[in-house]
Amino acid sequence: MIRSALAKARPEAVPAAVELRSALARLEAIALEAGAPDLAREANRALESLVRDEICVVVLGSFNRGKTSLVNALLGEPVLPVGIVPVTSVATLVRYGPAPSAWLTLADGRRSPIDLADLPGYVAEAEEPTDRSVVSHVEVEFPADVLAGGLVLADTPGIGSAHADATRRAREFLPRVDAAIFVLSPDPPVSQMELDYLRNIGAETPHFLVVLTKTDLFPESVWRESAAYSRRAIAEALGRREDSLEIRPVAELRSPGVAPEGPVATAEDSGVAAVSRELRRLVEAEGPAVLRAGAGRRLRRTAESLLALLDLQEAALKAPIEKLESGLRMLEERIGTLRRRREDGRALLVHGTRRVVQALEGSLADLREEALGGLASEIRAALDEAGRARKRKLVARVDARIGAHVAAVYDDWRESVGLHIEDLFREETQRVAELVDGTLVDLREWVTERFGVHLPSPQQSTELVESPGFYYLIEGARPQLTIQALGFLLLPRVVLRRKLRRRAERLAAEELDRNAGRLRADVAYRMQETVRQFLARLEEHAAATEEALHHAVELAASRRHEGAAETGRELERIAAARTRLGASVLPKGA
Repeated sequence: MIRSALAKARPEAVPAAVELRSALARLEAIALEAGAPDLAREANRALESLVRDEICVVVLGSFNRGKTSLVNALLGEPVLPVGIVPVTSVATLVRYGPAPSAWLTLADGRRSPIDLADLPGYVAEAEEPTDRSVVSHVEVEFPADVLAGGLVLADTPGIGSAHADATRRAREFLPRVDAAIFVLSPDPPVSQMELDYLRNIGAETPHFLVVLTKTDLFPESVWRESAAYSRRAIAEALGRREDSLEIRPVAELRSPGVAPEGPVATAEDSGVAAVSRELRRLVEAEGPAVLRAGAGRRLRRTAESLLALLDLQEAALKAPIEKLESGLRMLEERIGTLRRRREDGRALLVHGTRRVVQALEGSLADLREEALGGLASEIRAALDEAGRARKRKLVARVDARIGAHVAAVYDDWRESVGLHIEDLFREETQRVAELVDGTLVDLREWVTERFGVHLPSPQQSTELVESPGFYYLIEGARPQLTIQALGFLLLPRVVLRRKLRRRAERLAAEELDRNAGRLRADVAYRMQETVRQFLARLEEHAAATEEALHHAVELAASRRHEGAAETGRELERIAAARTRLGASVLPKGA
């Protein structure tokens, strides 16, 4: 009955706030009684948002895209720590308060005040707090106009950081999203990993804003090209029309009080004011509906998870004791096999990535040989076209010709061999994901055969496959640096022309080697970080399945050993919890 009601619940059918509060409170109590504290905390978080009448706008994206800088710019003060390296490793919620203050919230729900000046020690990857593993998140109050009216800005760890735990923490925040700001920057444009993340956001809320930061660090033609590329990719990934998607450009966001190297844009002309107005419009015009819709989604999702847990517990309790005990032993053996299989997959992926990098190196070496003669000819042609130009104009002409030719060479490489390299890498991750999926399917089928329980299908590991976006902004050569370093500009013009012509092959080789090195390092780094993220998510995904199954069977075995009376009482608690779920958790219209 309840499962049917949950399945038929329409996302757009949102009950009144009072009904939702009552339902979430009951759901929290039922989850605690059923021994599911994680689900109880999720219900409590949704309830807190309704009680506070707050809309949580989560700032999401890859590391070093400028998420924290954007939050600081919206606040008007450098409240949160920023840096060149990935900084944020713990989610930070910023809400309105009459005076700046901060609290640390631990995983068990306890809160303690902290000095705002000590904030970097709790949220920054570069710092080493005593035990970050027990920190759930940090809460900050600040008297910023943008927060008035119930807006909460949540700054999350960047996905793709070298700290795999930061990526996990960022994804854990998705169920709390009422609305989102997804942050990109021009180089590189949106990656496949980020598109996967955006799909997850789209499944949680239709309210999200895409912001392109650091636009003043690039020529307008470059950042607009990047924005157009990202808009097309995002629209395709989300199944939306391209003209329905807007990407708001924002200039570099310097912290107030920091002396700039150049002119500083105001909030209005930097684009920050436009983002702030959009957030205010969301709160004022759509706030109550957005808030209720988010709470309703969390209610349904948490109720579904709790119902599945109750089914598992009941089936295990009703199994014959001999079958239950042998089943527990077999389950532990199978879980051990699954873990060893994941270790095998880890080794396979590391080895496979090495093969991909070797293929990349071979491809770039072949490219160098093929492009060398053509680039040298371009240098000589630029010298001929320069005629009797002065030395600096001569060098500038050669510089422009080299830059255009190198960009064309590597753009062509990306459209052919580069995409093939990306496919090879995706195949390696796909192979490992399929290996783990096969083992998880076997485990679920074994549980069905052993206990007669049809478990809901978990997310497929193959859906976790993420690969970097192979998009490179190849910088043109800068002969005014390399040639001046050789002292060429000190030579007479005739001698300079002669030497440049003679050294055309050498200059071409150096330029191709320099760009190939940048390209190889970029691809290798992205692969390394993707492997790190993928393996962390794969471990988390598989471990969650293992732990849920093991907990249900182990708990049942424990109750059976305590005697028939305790077993009966446990079954009665499960039946009562299921009845309460069906009768009182789902409010009318949900």
